[in-house]
Amino acid sequence: MSEHGTYTTDDGRPAVRFERRLGHPVDAVWRTVTDPAELRHWFPTSVELELRVGAPMRFAHGDGEVFEGELRELDPPRRLAFLWAATCCGSSSSPTATARG
Repeated sequence: MSEHGTYTTDDGRPAVRFERRLGHPVDAVWRTVTDPAELRHWFPTSVELELRVGAPMRFAHGDGEVFEGELRELDPPRRLAFLWAATCCGSSSSPTATARG
């Protein structure tokens, strides 16, 4: 585990993997990454989401910039993966949270 991430590939595309061990119950962490009211405390945008695979997601910055996304994987309370498409930059990322323990 590296504080700065590990370079890898995902489906042949470059990726950086970050792993964090949190000293909190899995259910509390799940709420923190899936409840928009909780996300507001630490995530850099407001988030609109429905906890359903294939559901659209919306990430809105305070300056009016909006990114669209899609919920890709869901296995409560263990796994959450979504696509975040930053169309302004011509790129996208797919953050994934996996709980162990």
